[in-house]
Amino acid sequence: MPDPNFPSFPQLPPFERSILASQGYFELGLYRDANDELETIEPERRTETPVLELRLAIYEALEDWVSMRIVAQTLAARDPQRTDWTLACAWATRHAASVHAGLAIILCALERQPGSTELLYHVARYTCRLGELPAARALLGAAISREPHHRIKAADEPDFAPFWD
Repeated sequence: MPDPNFPSFPQLPPFERSILASQGYFELGLYRDANDELETIEPERRTETPVLELRLAIYEALEDWVSMRIVAQTLAARDPQRTDWTLACAWATRHAASVHAGLAIILCALERQPGSTELLYHVARYTCRLGELPAARALLGAAISREPHHRIKAADEPDFAPFWD
């Protein structure tokens, strides 16, 4: 019999409980436990966006670049307008394959969304990382002229270190 002096909390459905538990493990830095918790979800629901978003973060924290790239590709294919998923795919590809391959992903996305300053900023980052400093400087300047807050981001971005050294 429940203690009447102890507050009662509503029971969450299993899917929501597993998502919440996985987030908790993740926030504690228990990345494998977070992933294991997602494995308790019914197989037919494991490809839902909230599960894949958590897996994306878990794989990045574990530096499992190949798995992260697969999940990011899946998410980006679902909604190509979500630049965060495209950038996650590029980041994972950069680590799993090469900076050139990651840059190619961002350039393809920029063709679909030519007005995206966020994508332009990341093209500048990857270009700088490849040592193409004049091109990177021009690209970064274009991103900053569109959205000045990129100047602050760039100052803390290790990929732009050649500009500040």
